[in-house]
Amino acid sequence: LGVSPWVQRTILEFCAEGLWDRHVAKMIDVYRRKRDVMVSALAERCGRYATWNQPEGGFFLWLTLAETVDPAALADAARRHGVMYVGGAAFFLDGSGKHSARLAFSHVRDDEIPEAILRLGRALEEAAQGSNS
Repeated sequence: LGVSPWVQRTILEFCAEGLWDRHVAKMIDVYRRKRDVMVSALAERCGRYATWNQPEGGFFLWLTLAETVDPAALADAARRHGVMYVGGAAFFLDGSGKHSARLAFSHVRDDEIPEAILRLGRALEEAAQGSNS
């Protein structure tokens, strides 16, 4: 229903040749490395302003902002610094989660992650200073 028969056949052959398992193992290593780079960068730059999980799988980190960080000010500052995230409120039906954020590491190159977290750290600093004024 919508997938090309050629694509279906190609995937079938890929799996039948045993390539799927090798591909999955390779991708686990790729995403684990990206996660570890992001966690390391967060620890270096953002520990004063947030805590985060270290997922065993998946493509995202969940950030919990310190109470001193104004979520609205963070969204503005992050835009100015050219970094994006999804605010935690998007994941809660009851409107809570404002002091949370989801960071994606799957589609970013490893060497781009430290710069992105540096920019996020700057945005967090500004958002924390704004909430203390």
